Amino acid sequence: MSRLPIALTLVLAAVAWDWGGYDPWALLILELGSALLVLALASSDAWEPSEKTEAIRSRFEAWRRLPFWVRHKELASAVRLFTLGVFPRGKSSPEVEILLPGSGGRASVELDLAREGFLLGRPIKRTGLLAPLALLTLWIALSLVPLSRPLLSSLSPEAASLRAEAERLLDSEPSEAPWSLAPYQSLRGLWIWLAVVGLFYTSFRCARTPEGALRLSLGLLLLGAASGVLGVAGFFQDLQSARGQASEALRATGSFGNPNHYAAFQSMLLLSSVGFFAWLRERAHKTSRKLPRGRANEGGLAGIAGLAILLLALGLLLSLSRSGIAFALAGIFAFVALTRDGSRRGGTRRGSLRALLALALAIGGVALWIGVEPLVGRFTGLADEWDREATRIQVWQDSAPAALDYWLTGSGLSSYRYVGSRYRTFGGRIFYSWAHNDYLQLGIELGLPGLLLLAWLGIAVVRAARRVRSDLEPDRSLKALHAGFGSALVAMALHSLTDFSLHLPANLAVLAVLLGAVVGMESREG
Repeated sequence: MSRLPIALTLVLAAVAWDWGGYDPWALLILELGSALLVLALASSDAWEPSEKTEAIRSRFEAWRRLPFWVRHKELASAVRLFTLGVFPRGKSSPEVEILLPGSGGRASVELDLAREGFLLGRPIKRTGLLAPLALLTLWIALSLVPLSRPLLSSLSPEAASLRAEAERLLDSEPSEAPWSLAPYQSLRGLWIWLAVVGLFYTSFRCARTPEGALRLSLGLLLLGAASGVLGVAGFFQDLQSARGQASEALRATGSFGNPNHYAAFQSMLLLSSVGFFAWLRERAHKTSRKLPRGRANEGGLAGIAGLAILLLALGLLLSLSRSGIAFALAGIFAFVALTRDGSRRGGTRRGSLRALLALALAIGGVALWIGVEPLVGRFTGLADEWDREATRIQVWQDSAPAALDYWLTGSGLSSYRYVGSRYRTFGGRIFYSWAHNDYLQLGIELGLPGLLLLAWLGIAVVRAARRVRSDLEPDRSLKALHAGFGSALVAMALHSLTDFSLHLPANLAVLAVLLGAVVGMESREG
């Protein structure tokens, strides 16, 4: 288990190395890496010590003996609602007596039914994400099921019309067809989705211990620093080879082909790394009161982490991505809000804020030394771009009717490129394969049911993250680490409003890892 965060980080690095995951080899690494990580977790569970296995089985059997309305509170409430309270609730207590192996007697174990569930006889932390994840996966898979022509016409008239038009052009007989307009692309998207869910589960398990969460955060920091070095080196190499060229045309892309996607990758890693940096500062202040050497050791680690964050942030700045930089700043504000504690006394928080401010000044100073004219030009020229033909706003306006036409079933995952061209109102050679808004595109591809499932998933993440923050309240350092993961999610949620960065496997994989950490962290081993 201690090596899982390292393996997880290596998978992310391999996927991001080839154009953000577009390369077929990168997709293969994503799918195989995710499968191997899940198998490693399954094998570690299978080879657990026998005493622990027997204790788990005993707890599960004790849980099964509890009354239905205690084991399933939500479902029992729904049953009582539909039966108008005909079946009264019995008297019971969630505290049960079980025999723990090796204990030599009986021990009273209180089962926290609100936060602990059981799957195949094993305890599993309740997050509320299992149901929306399973239903969303099922919904994507249903788009690949062949349907009879009458049923397809009733569920998705637009898809049936396009199928009929294609059959007339090919002079073929009508046949059964799924509602996805691009079944092969949807199938590939489903495999990528399953691989990403595997990464989420691996991250969730890694974060169950503070040591695992720290190793994962450190791995993300090193990955972001390496990506930042690659982006900065590429920027100056292009600057050297393109003398006399307009500086606004030079933008860091790292291992990505698009600077905006590279900026999204860097912004997520930047914010999670800020959480790791804050954890180091908190630990340095805490240990300095007990052990003088602790401050020097962890203070030195904080300096190294600050240098890594500096390289990471420079890659983000040199991408000249307006949305990436703006939403990273929004993520910083979210981090400050998540770590704010008005009742805090002493110099710990002031010291951490001074360290973060010094880090921000260092990043700003290096940016000034390099030159801020290209970055300022990117933001000052924003108003002129809105007036040009075929801007993102125009694409959003053209895509809105497609969302209405495919509101029930959607057009199928990864099918926007085949649908959007039918609603295009502008001419020219510009072709948009994505809607530049992940929510709008997913609304077209998954329909209203898919959007509702995504909303359910988002609400479940927020609720689970709030419970984790409540559990971490006694440990300020782990709370700061958790705030870094959470603020990265906030930045990516905002970035998805103006771009399609999550359609890159590398960015989606990092997001899944952050989600697993933000809902899986615990102050003690689960």
